[in-house]
This record gives sequence, structure tokens and C-alpha cells, in this order.
Amino acid sequence: MTDTDVQTVLERMTRAELDADVTTLEALTSDDFTLVGPLGFVLDKGQWLDRHRSGALTTEVLTWQPGSLRRHENAVIAIGTQRQEARYQGHPVDATLRATHLLLHLDAGWQVVSTHLSPIGEPPAFARGPQPPTRP
Repeated sequence: MTDTDVQTVLERMTRAELDADVTTLEALTSDDFTLVGPLGFVLDKGQWLDRHRSGALTTEVLTWQPGSLRRHENAVIAIGTQRQEARYQGHPVDATLRATHLLLHLDAGWQVVSTHLSPIGEPPAFARGPQPPTRP
């Protein structure tokens, strides 16, 4: 799978999520797909798709900005940035998130088997290394 192929799959997935296209999302993800949401909740494929089927999740803007790709035989790990303007059960869930997608080459071809979304933040001050001295 080339870098372009990976990006094509992830762009198709992004477009399908934006359009609530459950048929395409089903095809692009493995049967055991799992989403780890930005607050740490875990959804299996059925639960993830049901948000779109039911209309509980409505998305107005969803973008995928590629970052890095790592390859391991039949696996690709894609890390990038996802920006969303969306509502879940009528409540705004707008965010800019770090997205990690794991793609595997399975019987159905390349599919996304896992997505992990995290808020983007800076490391805490104690983890940033030595700080310059402050002046009086």
C-alpha cells in the first residue's frame, strides 16, 4: 500500500463520516473495528455506526490532515489531525484531535481496524525539560 493509497482510504472514511454513509464506513472498516473516543470511551463497530444510523451524531465539518505513516508488514499506522464541527444528541462536540488509525491488510483488502482520538495539548511544564530561569 502506497502513502497515497493510505491517504485515499482515510479521506474516503472522513468523507463517509461527514455524509453519515454507513455503507462505505462498513466497507472501509474491519468487522472488529474499535474506536477510542477523545474522552476515553470505547465503541465497537456497531455502536460507532449506530451514531450515524440513528442521527444522534451529525457532522457539519470533518477534516483529516495527514501527519506520519509507519509500516509494519501487513499493517500501517497513520497519525494525523482531525478537526470536527459536530453535534451529538444535540450537544456541540467541536474539537481538533490527534487521530491514530491502524490499517491492516485483511481478506477484504486494506481496512481500518482501530481509531484512537485524543485532545491535542502541550506536555505539562514538569515534562518539558529544563526551563530558563525567570528574571526578577
